[in-house]
Amino acid sequence: MKTNHTSNTRIQWVDSMRGFSMIVVVLGHVLLSMDIGGYDSFLSTIFLTFRMPLFFFVSGFFSFRAIEWWNKCRTYNIIGRKFKAQIICTIVFYGIFLYSHGVSHPTGFGGYWFTIVLFQMYLIYLCCVWLSKITKFNIVFPILMTLSFIGVGILAANIKFYGIAIALCSENLCKYFQFFTFGLIVSRYSETAFKILSKNLFITISIIGWTVSMILWYSPFLQRICPLAYSLNHDIIARYFGLLSIIAFFYSNRNHLSSGNKYCAGLRLIGQRTLDVYMLHYFFIPDLKILHSWLAPANMIIIQLVISLSITAAIVILCIIISSFVRESRFLRMWLFGTKS
Repeated sequence: MKTNHTSNTRIQWVDSMRGFSMIVVVLGHVLLSMDIGGYDSFLSTIFLTFRMPLFFFVSGFFSFRAIEWWNKCRTYNIIGRKFKAQIICTIVFYGIFLYSHGVSHPTGFGGYWFTIVLFQMYLIYLCCVWLSKITKFNIVFPILMTLSFIGVGILAANIKFYGIAIALCSENLCKYFQFFTFGLIVSRYSETAFKILSKNLFITISIIGWTVSMILWYSPFLQRICPLAYSLNHDIIARYFGLLSIIAFFYSNRNHLSSGNKYCAGLRLIGQRTLDVYMLHYFFIPDLKILHSWLAPANMIIIQLVISLSITAAIVILCIIISSFVRESRFLRMWLFGTKS
């Protein structure tokens, strides 16, 4: 009984973290609707340091299975479910989105790139697993880590993407594959990883590192004297420190996040419906550019956060309601969201 509780707690705090990452994604898009998203405001920049890395980390964490677990039946079954949830679902919702917005000649998958990239990551992971099974050598992580470095190298070399690479969102695959790999590694060595996460020294170093990296992020001096160090801090260091700080925070509060508290339960529900919220939320992002001149000043961070969080909460709740309605259909539940039959 104790083992079950431990296992449930482990899943629930990660579910809560996944729910939080989905909320931050929607929040980021709400800020974009006010023209203070991306790197246009300090608030949005803070979220960007960990938002997508966290999303891919959690995806990798839940994807890991021991090599011995995999067989042909399980592989085919999971690929089928992933194809439904990440390809068919994306095509359907993106098609409806384009039609409703009068777009007839799209380039790539626009804001729906995440699931397309995630499916490619999953296929790469499965190829590594089966290569290990065939060769009898566990080479999964060496290959994944090598591919992660190659992806970062491609971005560092400023290689341009054309044609099919744009359609497959290859730039984002190169950018975020490292975090998917990191999630797999943490899941595989979870006992050791959780011991490290529980140490106060680790949390302290993560927070201080994140703070220093954000200071350097806004340092024109560093950018001028060493562009490479600035880029490394901007694209790698700040994102890992941000990611580690968030993971450490959620792990430290795992018991509370696994409780019956209605807010924690709501966060876990969002974590279990991230695909639904991700697909639906684009339809409800309002055009709030009229607020830009009022909210843009740096001293408006609190107002930015209050307004954007309120709108985000309304959008997420609406998405969950619509999701629950759609999931009443067994057919749609299976073919759009990839649930088991």
